[in-house]
Amino acid sequence: MKDFWSLPEVDQYIFQNIYDIDEIVREFAIFPESDNSKVIRNYFKIEWHGTEEREKLLLPVSKEDFEKNRYYPDKQYYTTLNYTEFIDHFWFRDFEFYIREAILENYRSEFFQCAWSFIFETENESRSKGNFANILNTISQFYFTLGCIPIKEKLNYIQEFVLEQVMGIYKITLNDLIQECSLIFPNICQDFKNKCPEFFDSTNERVISKNSISNNKNILETKELKKENPSPEIFRDFKSSNIFNKLFNQYGVSNKNLANYSFIYYAMQADGFIICSNSSFKQYLGGLNIHIDKIDSRKSGYDSKRTPYYCSVRDSIIKAQ
Repeated sequence: MKDFWSLPEVDQYIFQNIYDIDEIVREFAIFPESDNSKVIRNYFKIEWHGTEEREKLLLPVSKEDFEKNRYYPDKQYYTTLNYTEFIDHFWFRDFEFYIREAILENYRSEFFQCAWSFIFETENESRSKGNFANILNTISQFYFTLGCIPIKEKLNYIQEFVLEQVMGIYKITLNDLIQECSLIFPNICQDFKNKCPEFFDSTNERVISKNSISNNKNILETKELKKENPSPEIFRDFKSSNIFNKLFNQYGVSNKNLANYSFIYYAMQADGFIICSNSSFKQYLGGLNIHIDKIDSRKSGYDSKRTPYYCSVRDSIIKAQ
């Protein structure tokens, strides 16, 4: 059991507290190209001064000091991101779209593949049942733990969004597991559905409620977002963005990032779908955890492997929309 939960593809899918939520923001934050804002994690020690009217002080400490003392019950340590310094410069619309449509979906896909192998890696039926039940119970526990965060913490609109998306993707994962294994482990599936019916209601959709996040940021529901171009500074229109998303789902993140995304840039630019400079496109890719040093001009022509697939994706989306 421990070996499974320590796998990199599994560990990246574990979110249990506000620290984990903030780490998504820290890693995938997006800012305008000309903006020098940086996301920094700060560490503090909490001290109380005074006798009758006690004053709470946050004293800056090093990461090493924080890690060494954070679990001692007689000491109080605190960590957070520098939200006040960057929140007004944050490109929420781009961040919102890629966290929901790319990053968490990739995490979920990789987790699901590992989970499937873990459940059926043994011919022992009893062990398979135990592995399956363990995954259901652990993911549901993560979900319920995350649900307590708003009770304990005052969240900003970025944290609220990430939290809601992580909890939503956990619900989808549990539904997928139950659906795939309902005929294989019917008793376990039914027992879990009886115990946790909240995971299987009609609201289990990838839709963001306007009321649950921040109205003053004009956050759109997913259904509305799909009608608009989420990145007008990068793509000509929604069809262009959708073509890229299909290609991104195919190529993902790999050791061929330079070749794949250089080809995509030049192919989509030639068709008028990409309207930005190559430096802007590189920054855009960085928000998807794709980091390349340049756009390789050698990929600007016909590619026997990539061009046919690109044309197929392009033509199917244009015809459908």
